[in-house]
Amino acid sequence: MKINKFFFLINSIWESLRFFLLFTAIVLTFRLIILIDRQAIFWLILSGSSQLLLPVGLIFLFINPEKNYILINIIRVGKILGIFASFLLILIEPLSRGLKPLSLKLFCFRLTPMALVLVITFFDLIFLFILLSYKKTIRENEDQGSLPDFKETKILESSEEQ
Repeated sequence: MKINKFFFLINSIWESLRFFLLFTAIVLTFRLIILIDRQAIFWLILSGSSQLLLPVGLIFLFINPEKNYILINIIRVGKILGIFASFLLILIEPLSRGLKPLSLKLFCFRLTPMALVLVITFFDLIFLFILLSYKKTIRENEDQGSLPDFKETKILESSEEQ
């Protein structure tokens, strides 16, 4: 599948937005811990900062897809790991007790952090499908169409030389 290189820019913007949305969901969920210990927010930033490698890699692909094509597999693995972590949270969250997260008011909707994770995971699956279907297209130059013509050279064996 041929993808317009602007897809990489859109996906990079999504990955940056995804980081901030997940960070907001975490802050809403662990608000009591953050109120008790203000420096706990730095632990959250530290644990999630590696997710910012995906937007940077996608920017590199946007700038020069042919040169930076090798990054596509790392980006795919990062996206798969992010979706795997989301699925784990979605499966394990109903078993937990005691966390009473705040809900976020978006437009006219009350959005809980778990609903936010579900929406993010849905969009991640769409972007993962597009990333997995991306294949590099090789451009052939006019002069690379066929091999150049060479005349055959006869090599004399040692018995023929005498």
